[in-house]
Amino acid sequence: QTLVEGAEVFLRTMMPWGMEWEKDSFLRPDFTSLEVLAFGSSGVPAGINIPNYDDIRQSEGFKNVSLGNVLQASYGVAPDLRVSFVATNDQDDFKTHKATAFEVQVGIHELLGHGSGKLYHQDTTDVERLRASNVK
Repeated sequence: QTLVEGAEVFLRTMMPWGMEWEKDSFLRPDFTSLEVLAFGSSGVPAGINIPNYDDIRQSEGFKNVSLGNVLQASYGVAPDLRVSFVATNDQDDFKTHKATAFEVQVGIHELLGHGSGKLYHQDTTDVERLRASNVK
């Protein structure tokens, strides 16, 4: 919830690029966590941003969804197994915080990744403006 509430301030004041790269009007993100019963694909994502069409997201809005039980099932760590490449004295801390840290990563990715920035299409006014400013 903290990420949702702070998304606009974060995007407008803390990113290392100008506002011309962001969407023309900010649409406050909506973030939900769902439990997955079935997912028809070869891989199950930890989070999704719907709809996938940027023009609809810009005009109608969008929803960021964390697939909560996927996070726990895929990224939890069995307490009795040793995690490779993690020092013995760090094993307990790693297992304690891994799932929560990954959930925050998914939230940031969905809210600030998919939920921000313009999608530039070839031969549009925005692209021509960018070409004129020598952006390569």
